[in-house]
Amino acid sequence: MRDLSGADGSDERRVDTLIRYLPTAAEPWFVHTHFLDTHCCSYHPSAIVFTSGAATAQAVMRLVRKSGPAASVAAVGTSDWAFDPDAAGNTAPGWYMAPEDNGIPDLATKFAKSFKLPPTPDAALAYDLILLAAGLPQALPGQDPYSAGVLLNDQGFKGVTGKFWFTADGQVHRNLVPIEVVPSLAQPAI
Repeated sequence: MRDLSGADGSDERRVDTLIRYLPTAAEPWFVHTHFLDTHCCSYHPSAIVFTSGAATAQAVMRLVRKSGPAASVAAVGTSDWAFDPDAAGNTAPGWYMAPEDNGIPDLATKFAKSFKLPPTPDAALAYDLILLAAGLPQALPGQDPYSAGVLLNDQGFKGVTGKFWFTADGQVHRNLVPIEVVPSLAQPAI
């Protein structure tokens, strides 16, 4: 997988055509009988955008790649795919957004050791927030650790999901980088 953030001088990419396919359930047979029969013979999509996890996308893309005209369709995923790099690697070619400079692989190792399962994106966010809530009073003794001045600082905070910062209107922002899933590489470039 390769970083497509543009920092390496790579050429610009754009999407010409986008089909948003929303099945009622993640049913690969439905995709095979409906999507492939309806779209792939008369229309060749450039990409399929998944809002599901990488494992579901992997199963669907396996079926898509078996249909001749759609064999080169790219898979586009969410940052959740950073939590399942093996499945994400098997959707190639394609792309997904991942938190920049994150510690997800280390968290995944610790989490799996304790719970025998990989962490979910929600578990990683909760981990970051618990560390922030517990760490601020220790880092700022004698001050109000949860004041607007502290929470809205320009530097933000670093967690396992990468750097994040809060805005005055209550939003949280984080840096994401596009990751290209390349068939010859087994792990994301994160």
